[in-house]
Amino acid sequence: MDDILWLASPACTQLAQRISACYGEIFTLYKKWFQLPIPPKGTNLNVPMNFLLRDSFKAPSDRFFN
Repeated sequence: MDDILWLASPACTQLAQRISACYGEIFTLYKKWFQLPIPPKGTNLNVPMNFLLRDSFKAPSDRFFN
């Protein structure tokens, strides 16, 4: 129940706004860690971003499972 109350709080809304402000940086960081060689061994996980994760960043919301 506390989780639902937090989701309706101004703090949750501010967090969603901060995440949307970093929209381009999220994709850059994802590519760096999951699609490019990782130093020092150069291991490449080659994991493309799932469409659900990608779309959640395109349309951030402060709603939970709605």
